[in-house]
Amino acid sequence: MSLGPGPGAPAGSGLRTGIIGGGVAGLATAILLAREGHSVDLFEKNTELGGRIGVFERDGFRFDTGPSWYLMPEVFEHYFALAGTSAEAELDLRTLDPGYTVFSPPGPVDESTGAPGRTRELTIPQGRSRVRTTFESVERGTGDALDDYLVSAEHTKELALAH
Repeated sequence: MSLGPGPGAPAGSGLRTGIIGGGVAGLATAILLAREGHSVDLFEKNTELGGRIGVFERDGFRFDTGPSWYLMPEVFEHYFALAGTSAEAELDLRTLDPGYTVFSPPGPVDESTGAPGRTRELTIPQGRSRVRTTFESVERGTGDALDDYLVSAEHTKELALAH
């Protein structure tokens, strides 16, 4: 994919830039460089752009291959603003409930019956208190561990946004 200098970019800077990878970071970089007057060539190994933000379709079913959580929306807003638009204008975001289900591989085959082992599944709901309850239902004490992790993650997010 090639992008010429974007609207409002400095005329004819003559800079040509190659970007490897058409995921979120590659696309954002390509857009921002094009706005600065670069002629951008974007190289992507897959047939579709977007990296982890994509869709897989087969046999009439559609699967979102993207992230389960929309982390740090401030960063997306910042880049969309630099590109002259907004996340609201460009993204169709929906809150999912449940967020996702994790399936374990089947357990060992029961040698006495030959029956396949059981597959476990864990459905993660929307909302911190409900996730905490789900974790606690699997293993006592993991709700506290989740709370500790989320406090740490919030601190890390604040540092990332500040710097």
